[in-house]
Amino acid sequence: MSSDPIEGDIFISIDRVRENADNLKVKFHTELYRVMVHGLLHFIGYDDKTEEAQKRMTTMENDCLKMIE
Repeated sequence: MSSDPIEGDIFISIDRVRENADNLKVKFHTELYRVMVHGLLHFIGYDDKTEEAQKRMTTMENDCLKMIE
C-alpha cells in the first residue's frame, strides 16, 4: 500500500443531492453521504464505467453507509 497522501476535490451539488434524495425516497443526509463515499471510492482507484463496476461501487457504497449511519 502506498504511503502517498490522497489529494483531490469532490464537488457536490446540494441541489442535485436534494433532487436525488427526493427521487429515490431517501433522506437528504443519506444521499449526501453516498455521493461523498462515491467520490472517495474514485480517489482510491475504483471506477464505474461498466455495469459490473457500477454494481461493485454500489455494493461498496452500501457497505460504507452501514458503517456511518
